[in-house]
Amino acid sequence: MKRTTLLLSLVAAGLFVALLPVRPVPTIPTVPSSVIAVPVSATSVAYCGWVRSDSAIDMSVQLASSRDTQATVTVLQNGEVVSSEPRAVAPFGSVRVASVLPVGVEGAIVEFAAGPAAATAVGDGVLGLVAASCPSTVPDVWVLGGGSTAEGLTLDLRLFNPFPEDAKLTIRALSENGSEPDQSLEAVSVPAQSSRTIALTDILGFREWLSVEIEQTDGRVIPTFVEQASAGGAAVLSGVAPASEWYFPFGGVPELANTLVLVNPSATPIGYQVGRATSSGAGEELDRGSVDPRQVATIELAAGEGYIVQADGPMAAFLVSRGEGGRASVAGSTVSAKDWLLPGVGALPETTVVILNPTLDDITATVVSGLGQDKVVVAAGGFTSVSVPVSEGGMQVSATGPVVVGWYAVSENGVAYAIGRPFVNE
Repeated sequence: MKRTTLLLSLVAAGLFVALLPVRPVPTIPTVPSSVIAVPVSATSVAYCGWVRSDSAIDMSVQLASSRDTQATVTVLQNGEVVSSEPRAVAPFGSVRVASVLPVGVEGAIVEFAAGPAAATAVGDGVLGLVAASCPSTVPDVWVLGGGSTAEGLTLDLRLFNPFPEDAKLTIRALSENGSEPDQSLEAVSVPAQSSRTIALTDILGFREWLSVEIEQTDGRVIPTFVEQASAGGAAVLSGVAPASEWYFPFGGVPELANTLVLVNPSATPIGYQVGRATSSGAGEELDRGSVDPRQVATIELAAGEGYIVQADGPMAAFLVSRGEGGRASVAGSTVSAKDWLLPGVGALPETTVVILNPTLDDITATVVSGLGQDKVVVAAGGFTSVSVPVSEGGMQVSATGPVVVGWYAVSENGVAYAIGRPFVNE
């Protein structure tokens, strides 16, 4: 297991994540129920920071709700509403981006008539295969990690301000070279109900591991990393907030080089340990160590396993996969819960849902989609994978104990990762 320590500083924002059942993934070390975080309910508003419509990609906003309801997807541009599209969610649904945005790249708001509900923007095309989560909460500080501006790659930081007030930000960048001060990032503004793109490749080129911390001094934004390769493939990543536990139901796909990126945004060292999960139960510890203040550690991962990161203090954790077969990145989940929504499952080719059980007891999970429902058993400290046929897109998972659910999709155009949204069943 190869581990490299890189310099990086980030502070992240609060955000929900979740995963769906897929083919078996290695079991992560079991965690006593006393340390399992209490999930926050999914809400009835979601903010999609990056939606694109052109000949390079066919995108849709995928919707999921705990009950039948209606959702309205609204695209904002330069302080004005470009278009809105209502759609029934029963309890899954979708809106093609082309129906609300003929051409271009913007941000979108999803408003549900009732919740809990969640949304994910997915796309497939020559640009690549992508899945971008749509946060429902906005923290004071965002962190995005694991981006790259190496040769042949471009990395954009998209800043979407869906709110009625202008936003003022301070952006701090870190790479393997350490802190990367740049005057153009010290005072950034984003007008109300509009988006702004910062081309990090032009500002901080030839960095293998680039991360940013976004401090919002006035107003709020929804930030997104968009990494593209000249040879093909794209990865879209939403920001997160630091936490002391991170759950990854899967560790990537065999065709790519898979890396766990740990970011310590604090002024003190943070110790960590990484446990493995297998389809039969908890595996041996993968790694343990310490991440220096405002730095990052990278750890190589095996594609056939799941992982649990436990730390002595709040840090951010990301799964980043790159290779000739494409690229994908996703933040882990910071909570486990009995109930999950997975918008977008089945909307992309060759989708696999993975359910991770971080507890000491076997758990039974009920998987419900538009195609019906099924029950699966997830071994203590392990994971279970379920292959999902192409469908309308959407799934709900209810379990007898706290689990973590995520999914990944693979096609000739690339790879996409997503984590589900935990919620409190009402």
